[in-house]
Amino acid sequence: MEIFSDPRLPFTMQLPDGCEIKSATNPITKEPGIIVTRKGTHFFNLTWGKYPERMGHSPPPGWKLIEKYQIPTDSSSIILVVARSESGPFVKYAFIFGGQEFVFTGYWRQRAEVEKYIQSVKFRSEGETNKVKPVEFTNKAFYLVELGNYDSAIDLLKQAILIDPLCGDAYNELAFIYGEKKGNLDVAEEYALKAVECDPNNPKFHNAVNHNQLARAKRLKTRREIREIMIKIRQEIQRNIDNYSSYPPAYLIKAIALALDGEPKHIWENELRRAEELYLQAGIIGAGLPFNADLLKNIITSKYNQCLEMNAYWNNIPEG
Repeated sequence: MEIFSDPRLPFTMQLPDGCEIKSATNPITKEPGIIVTRKGTHFFNLTWGKYPERMGHSPPPGWKLIEKYQIPTDSSSIILVVARSESGPFVKYAFIFGGQEFVFTGYWRQRAEVEKYIQSVKFRSEGETNKVKPVEFTNKAFYLVELGNYDSAIDLLKQAILIDPLCGDAYNELAFIYGEKKGNLDVAEEYALKAVECDPNNPKFHNAVNHNQLARAKRLKTRREIREIMIKIRQEIQRNIDNYSSYPPAYLIKAIALALDGEPKHIWENELRRAEELYLQAGIIGAGLPFNADLLKNIITSKYNQCLEMNAYWNNIPEG
């Protein structure tokens, strides 16, 4: 037997050898969860969150209810539902812990088998549960983003938010994924603004909001439209610089904004040089990374090319 443990969950349980666990999402409630397979066959799945009308205590639509009863454990009373369809038996059990409902579903031939695993559930103490930190999820999510595994990263970031609803870094990274990688600027803006709400004094979060606004501006089709929207965007970018004058990425965003707004090359190049100077003075790059000349060169070159792209877009659209 193996002990199943997940830092997102306030309990452990015993599982037979040979089980594999994968992240999943409840298609109905959109709540997070996991799927457990054993020897390549579905063993059970678990989702958690706030379920409407106690849906965890009912059989699936179209299934015939056989029985519903409670099983006492050391720390909780678990509700178990047995149902049946043409494809075979169905077992579901649910319990409440810490304001959340945990719903297990699986296909077992014998009720005794599922009871065996239910009885193995051991709840962590409140102190142990509180040891789980959102950074455990955000750090792993950052790594998954680098690998291009965006959906799994989103799942982890949402877990971080469940643990700490004020985890600004999680909201900010979600904004990046939805905006930069999925092209959904509406969702990205929601997350970016939520990050600012969590920490209004973090220039990184304000910068993300400005970055999303620039992406919106680049979707406009005339210079007149861009000029109109850029008035507010440039004001907000400058406000971020005025409040955090030693924050290099704010100058990078300003350079991109100036290029998109049709400003001459030497104007936005000055902002790139200012950002480079600040990186050199700080001796760090990005999220506290030690200074690296090649990395800094890559950052400035990348933003320079982005400015050229923005300027070319401005030059190739009509006045309107």
